[in-house]
Amino acid sequence: IRLAHLLPAQSWEEDISCNLHTVSLDDTNPIYEALSYVWGDPKRTLPVLLNGHTFEVTTSLESALRRLRHPTSTRTIWVDALCINQKNDAERTEQVKLMRYIYSQTQEVLIWLGE
Repeated sequence: IRLAHLLPAQSWEEDISCNLHTVSLDDTNPIYEALSYVWGDPKRTLPVLLNGHTFEVTTSLESALRRLRHPTSTRTIWVDALCINQKNDAERTEQVKLMRYIYSQTQEVLIWLGE
């Protein structure tokens, strides 16, 4: 699976930035948090930086990432919109099959219902 490293920000206005890393749930027992959130309107998006490139996410996810990032340390999370290539049907199907394991092996599940 891929995990997102949500980079820290000293101020609210700083861009949201994440880096993706691939890990194995079988081999490495990674420490991460899983984020479950209200998707919101898919037509209302805002940009975040993903591996240094602009990536559009729903306003709901952007808000969650902005609120959840730490000021001085990286937060490792699994969140479907970032960690699964939503445009690749085969990958999305395979990753959905793994969600039971993704959520059962997480350190904590974070829930975002909105502001």
